[in-house]
Amino acid sequence: MTSPDMKWVDDYKHIREVGRNLNSEIITQLSKSDITECGKKLGIVKNKTLQLSNEEELSVLFDYCLYSYRQGGKNQIERYIENTPPSENSDDLRLLQAMSQSYYSMFTIEEVYPEQGATIRDRLRNNQLFLMDIGIGKGGMPGMLFAGRVLPFADFYMSSGAILPLQDKGLIEEIMLIVKKFMKHKKQEGNLLFSPAHEAAFSAQIIRAVLRTWAFEKANA
Repeated sequence: MTSPDMKWVDDYKHIREVGRNLNSEIITQLSKSDITECGKKLGIVKNKTLQLSNEEELSVLFDYCLYSYRQGGKNQIERYIENTPPSENSDDLRLLQAMSQSYYSMFTIEEVYPEQGATIRDRLRNNQLFLMDIGIGKGGMPGMLFAGRVLPFADFYMSSGAILPLQDKGLIEEIMLIVKKFMKHKKQEGNLLFSPAHEAAFSAQIIRAVLRTWAFEKANA
C-alpha cells in the first residue's frame, strides 16, 4: 500500500483521546458481578477474587468486558449506545459506530511505518488492512503475530487497546488449534466471521492461553 497520510496520525491521536474518556465512562457502568463473571471466563478469578498481576491484564479484562461479554444478546457498547445516544456528527458517535463494528482476530505485521503503524494481514479473513498504532510503528517488525480487536474507520483501523503479542512457539501452536476449532463455525458476513457468541468464546480462549503463558513466564523468571 502507499504510505499513510500524515493527517491520519492527528486524527488517530484525537480519536484515542476521545476513546480514553469514553471507555472510562462505559467502564463505570459495569457492575462488580459483570467484571467477576468476565474474569471467570478469562481464568483470572480464584476464590471469587480477581487475580491480576499488572495493568496490562486489567486492560485485557476491561476490553473483554466491554466488547465480548453479552447479556440479553447485547454487549456493553450496544447497551451504552441505547441508554446514552451520542449527538449527531459527534466524535463519540463516530467512535461508538467503529466500536460496534469491531471484531477480534489474529494478525501478522507485513510492513511497518515508523511512528504511524503497520500494514497487517488478518490471518482468519486473509485480507490486508492498515492499523494506525504508534506503538507498533515504533516497536513492530514484519512477521510479528498478535491477537486483538480492531475498529474500522474510513481511512484506517485502530486497535481497541488490548493487543496481545504471540511470540512463544508453544502458545502459537495452542492458539492455532483454537483457530482451527472455531473456523468450523465461520459465517463470513462482511467483517463478521463468527456469530457474536462464537467470537466471544474465541477471544476468551485466546486470552486465557496468553494469560496462562504470562503467568508461567512470571513464575519461572
